[in-house]
Amino acid sequence: MAQAQFEATVAGFFEEFIRRHPVEATSFGIHAYDEKLPEASRAAIKGTADLTRGFRERVSAVDPNTLTPSGRVDREVALTVADLALFDLEERRMAERASEAAETLGSALYLLVARDFAPLPDRMRAVAARLEAAPRFLTESRALVTRPVRLWNQIALEAAAELPRLLRTIVQTAREKLADRSLLARVGRAADGAEQALRGYSAWLRDDVIPKGSSDVQLGPGPFERLLKLRRLGLSADQVLALGERSLAELTERRVALAAKIRPGAGVDEVLREVKSRHPETFAEALESYREAVREARAFVVERDVASVPRDETLLVEETPAYLRHIIPFAAYVPPGKYDARQVGIYLVTPDDGSPGGLCEHSFGSIANTSVHEGYPGHHLQLLWANRHPSVIRLLANGTEFIEGWGLYVEELMSEVGFRTSLENQLIMVNDLLWRAVRIVLDVKLATGMIGVDEAVNALVEVTGMERGAATAEVKRYSLTPGQPLSYLLGKHLLLELREEARRRLGPKFTMRGFHDALLRSGSLPVAFMREALETELYAPPVY
Repeated sequence: MAQAQFEATVAGFFEEFIRRHPVEATSFGIHAYDEKLPEASRAAIKGTADLTRGFRERVSAVDPNTLTPSGRVDREVALTVADLALFDLEERRMAERASEAAETLGSALYLLVARDFAPLPDRMRAVAARLEAAPRFLTESRALVTRPVRLWNQIALEAAAELPRLLRTIVQTAREKLADRSLLARVGRAADGAEQALRGYSAWLRDDVIPKGSSDVQLGPGPFERLLKLRRLGLSADQVLALGERSLAELTERRVALAAKIRPGAGVDEVLREVKSRHPETFAEALESYREAVREARAFVVERDVASVPRDETLLVEETPAYLRHIIPFAAYVPPGKYDARQVGIYLVTPDDGSPGGLCEHSFGSIANTSVHEGYPGHHLQLLWANRHPSVIRLLANGTEFIEGWGLYVEELMSEVGFRTSLENQLIMVNDLLWRAVRIVLDVKLATGMIGVDEAVNALVEVTGMERGAATAEVKRYSLTPGQPLSYLLGKHLLLELREEARRRLGPKFTMRGFHDALLRSGSLPVAFMREALETELYAPPVY
C-alpha cells in the first residue's frame, strides 16, 4: 500500500511537470504536448517551485521502511531531484541572468524533426504550432531577465543568430516531402513569423541586455559547496579540486611517457600535432569514419562481453545543427525518448570551421575515442538501458556524475580490453583524460571565482593543445553549468571505486559484463545511490 501510494505521488508530480515543460515531454517521448512551448513568466517559475516544494514535502513524509528496496532508492532520488530543482529555481535563478529562449525554441523544433517517431505530416503540424507560438514565447521571456550576465547573453545571441538556419531547413524539408499544400503554406508562414520574432529578440539582446550585463559568471564559494552537498557527492570543493590537480599531474606524466615512445626526443606538443595531423581529408570523410568507428565499437562490446546491448536500437551519426555549434565544439549525444517505440539515438559531430588545421580535432585517434564515449559502450548504450527502467523519478534524476563519469570510464576501459590500442590512440585517450582533469580544476576555480573566463581558456589551450576557438566554446559552457564539467573525471573515479568494491565482494564470480549490466540496469542514478541499487541488481539479483 505504501509503495503504491509513493509511486502515485511520483506519477502525479511527473504528469504535472511535463505539462508545464512540453519540450522535456517531447524529449521523453511523450507527445501529448508536441504543439506547445512552455510559459515563460515569473508566475510559471513560481508555480514550478511551489509544485516541487509540495512534492518534496509529501515524499519526505513517506517512511522509507514501508517501501521496497527499489522504492527506498527512488525516495532518496526524489528528494535530491526536488532539492536540486529548488536550488536552481530559487537560489541560482538563472532565468534572471540569461535568456535561454532561443535555445529552448531550437530544442523544441529539433526534437520534432530529428526523431522519426511519427509520420512527417504529424510532426510538421506540431512544428508549425510551435513556430506559431514562438513570437509569444520570445517576447514573454524578455521580462524574466533582470540581472543579466554579459557572457551568457552573448551565448544566447549566438543561438538566436544561428536558429534561422534550422528554420530554413525545416521549410526546405516541408517543400520536398509534404504533399499537403495547406500544411506546407502554414509551416512557411509560421517560420517567417518566428524568424521575424527572432530578429526582434536578437536586437533586444544586442542593444538592451548585453550592454548593461555584468561580468560576474561565478556561482560563489558558498553556493558551490551547497550544490556539491545537494548532489551528495561526499566531497568538498577543496577535495574535488585536489582530485583534479592530482589527476592532472599523473596524466601529464603518462602523456609524456607515451609521447616519448612514439617519437623519442620530441616534445609532447610536437608529437600531439603530428598525431592530430592524421585525419580524414574532408569533414564528409570524417563523418563516415565516425560511423565506421561506431560500428566497430558496437561489435567489439558484444564480442568481448563488455556489456549487453539491447535489441532494436539504432545510433545515427549526423552533423551538428548550425544553431548548436557554438556550444558543441566537438560532439554530443541526443538520446531516444524513454517512451518512443523506436529507440534511436543521435550522435552529433560538429564540422570544422574551415580554418587551416581545423580538422585536427577529428584525427583518427579522436574519432575512435569520442565514438566510444558517445556510442558503444558509452552514452548511447547507457541511456538505452536507462530508458528501460520503470522508475520515472530516475528519468528526472539526471545523475550527471554517473552519465558523464560512465562516458569517461569506458574510454579507458575499451583501451584496456583491447579496442584500438595503438600508441597514437592511447595518446589521444590520455590527452582527453587530461582534458577532463583540467575541467575539474577549471570548474571549481571558475565557479568559486578563483579565476576568470580568459584565464580558463588560456589554461585549457596550454594543457591540452586544444584550438583556441574550441577552448573558448568549452569554457563558455563551463561557466553556464557549474558542477557539470567536474562530473566526468569525478564520476569515473567513483565508478572505479564501485568496481573495486564489487571485485572484493564477488571474488571469482565478478565479471565485467555483470558489473556493467547491473550499473546500466539501475538507470541514470546519481552515483551516491548506485551502491544501494547494486545490492539488488548485482549482489542479490532478483529471480525472474
